[in-house]
Amino acid sequence: MNRKFMLIAVILLFSGCPDDHEDRKEKQKLESELKEQREITGRWMVVAGVLGVGCTVLFGVGTAIGSHARRKQVKRDE
Repeated sequence: MNRKFMLIAVILLFSGCPDDHEDRKEKQKLESELKEQREITGRWMVVAGVLGVGCTVLFGVGTAIGSHARRKQVKRDE
């Protein structure tokens, strides 16, 4: 049992650690891609918000014009 433990310890000792430099490069690359995607998403969120507000305003204006036209027509018919 003791020999197996020693053998495993020696194997782990000589196997070494993975190259941290490559891992850091990969991590930085992925982080920059994620940052770019978030910026693009943020821009589209602004565009969608502006379009939503614009559509709501146009809906309100159209409703007001239609209501005014209807009232005007009712007054003419009386």
